[in-house]
Amino acid sequence: MSLFVWAFLFILMDSFIMSEQCRAADDKQCITYTISFDTLPKSIPGSVYLNKAPIGAVVTPSSDQENSGNVSVCIDKKFVRHIDSGTICYISGDKIYLYNIWATGEKLNENSVIPGFSSNLRLFMHEVKLLLSTLLRPLLPKEQ
Repeated sequence: MSLFVWAFLFILMDSFIMSEQCRAADDKQCITYTISFDTLPKSIPGSVYLNKAPIGAVVTPSSDQENSGNVSVCIDKKFVRHIDSGTICYISGDKIYLYNIWATGEKLNENSVIPGFSSNLRLFMHEVKLLLSTLLRPLLPKEQ
């Protein structure tokens, strides 16, 4: 093969590799949300789960975030459809779990805040409060 053919093949391969790298940089594989915990957790787990499936990871928190109880997480795009305004998070063991109290159909935008609870007990107390407020709402006088 002549030098011209080799140079042409090299340029062709190089442009293909560069276009793949550029496309990979543009295709964001996850969506970022902020979990705001009710109390400062003892430790922040590194992974996020929906049921038993790992769906995301904690973005390395800054010291300000750790001290405030706010944590940024990156959720795989395939699972973003499970996150809406009724979604909360809780810590159990060494994992953060996403949990939908009820589906609202109101999708959360990137960088939205998701309420978080540092234990199962705090989550349960939150659910009881929501249930009672929902049940008692028709009995309370309407504001005008």
